[in-house]
Amino acid sequence: MTCWRLQLCLVLAVPWLVAGAGAHAQQTADGIGGRAWTQPVQPRPATRPGRVGASELSDDGLAEDEDRSGPTLRRSLIDGDRTMPAEPAHPVDGIETQHDADRGETTAAIRRDHRPSADTDAFERPRAGFDPDAFSIEPEPAQDRRPERQFRRDPFDPIGIRMGSFIIFPEAELAAAAYSNVFRSGTDPLRDAALEIRPSVRAVSMWSRHAVELRAEGNTSFHGGYITEDDRGALLEARARLDLTRRTSIEALVAWELAQELRGSIDVPLSASERGDVETRRAAASLNHRFNRLALQLRGSLAEFDYAPVATLGSGEISNAGRDYTQQEVTVRASWVLKPTLSAFAETSVNVRDHTAAGTDGINHDSRGTRHRVGLSFGDADAPLHGQVSIGYGQQIYHDPLLPSVEGILIDANLVWRISGLTSVLLTARTDVDETNLAGAGGGLTNSLGAEFRHAFRRDIIATAGMRFARADYQGIDFTERELVTMLGLEYVLSREVTLFGRYGHIAFDATDEARNYNADELRVGVRLRR
Repeated sequence: MTCWRLQLCLVLAVPWLVAGAGAHAQQTADGIGGRAWTQPVQPRPATRPGRVGASELSDDGLAEDEDRSGPTLRRSLIDGDRTMPAEPAHPVDGIETQHDADRGETTAAIRRDHRPSADTDAFERPRAGFDPDAFSIEPEPAQDRRPERQFRRDPFDPIGIRMGSFIIFPEAELAAAAYSNVFRSGTDPLRDAALEIRPSVRAVSMWSRHAVELRAEGNTSFHGGYITEDDRGALLEARARLDLTRRTSIEALVAWELAQELRGSIDVPLSASERGDVETRRAAASLNHRFNRLALQLRGSLAEFDYAPVATLGSGEISNAGRDYTQQEVTVRASWVLKPTLSAFAETSVNVRDHTAAGTDGINHDSRGTRHRVGLSFGDADAPLHGQVSIGYGQQIYHDPLLPSVEGILIDANLVWRISGLTSVLLTARTDVDETNLAGAGGGLTNSLGAEFRHAFRRDIIATAGMRFARADYQGIDFTERELVTMLGLEYVLSREVTLFGRYGHIAFDATDEARNYNADELRVGVRLRR
């Protein structure tokens, strides 16, 4: 009889012991101060309202939904017996409490890498051949090409041609152009037509670190009536980036460009029988380093501008030696990441301009200048809003006291807003001091502002419309230039390699000297080929 009773007690006690051991193990895993962050909260079975179910009670006599971390604990009844309140919770080594988790989250936020994705692409993304724009090399942020590339993003990305560790992107535009005022004259507008050929090729490295980009472009036109207006332009450019560490890099570029002056420019004599060549040689380098949220950039540039002599209508020659000059510039820029898609920056620069000869007024136009800017930088190449805007103040002081200094407010922008997958807007603005060869003039404070709208009616039909306004105020003389350009365009994408396009532009130019005022229309229809 006694043995039978002993067996019955063991049978009844085993489930109770197992349940108690499981609750104790769960309490240990959850932690005395509350559940560990890695433990998911399991739903409890529903019980009758007004009564605490036995399954909802833990070893300390509290329901699982009661607060164990407060200074006082409510007593709970178990089968009519009043239990003692649980001991206050104390930290236990090896168990993460709520305070520890909060502190760990704060530490993680401090240590988080706040670099924009464009800065980490060189290390985290696939090789450059799969996304050539991800490895763009931009020593000068104001000249960043990525906003415009994002604005003009085609429905088909070029695939290029693989050659060793590089991918080659060839492209060519062939167009027929018509001009209503080929000489941009306000008194005797003359019409002409031309065939235009613009080939280009770009090579991008595919390395996981560092990057090299090589680019060559040509601009050739053949006018049917006035061969003096033919274009013979070219551009050769090499860029490189050296990734010293994940946070430190060196970027550099070297470029050579040949172009012809535009008709109607203030420095182009009305008696010139042809457009003169302008040769530009540039070199720039920047050292970039990031201290978590803070980024610093030190950059320098050297540019040389050479203006070729031009023939006059009377078989003479106009020397442009006084317009040749060299510019050296050093800039310091500091950026602070407010969040991954927004940064604030400030930069200051100093430049020196040296002319090889005196101007037409017999005065040397050598000068030195300063530029100070503050602004915001938005997003990265994949963000809906990408680019930068800034405002500041600049001045150019000439060595000769006979020339007045040029100073004013600087407004700069290079910003693209992708409203949707079909629509985007490009905003551009630039303020600087341009050199001039006018007698008695120190220089011109030029301001340009542009807006361009792009919309895809279908995947293969894309329309563009834009407007650009520019104004130049010359100090020392009473002379102002204003130019308004209106643009319309349409593209029909036949395939990844072939696109048909048409572009129309109207130019309205007026100046203090009314003899220079003119209106001109330009129409181009052509095809773009690429790989």
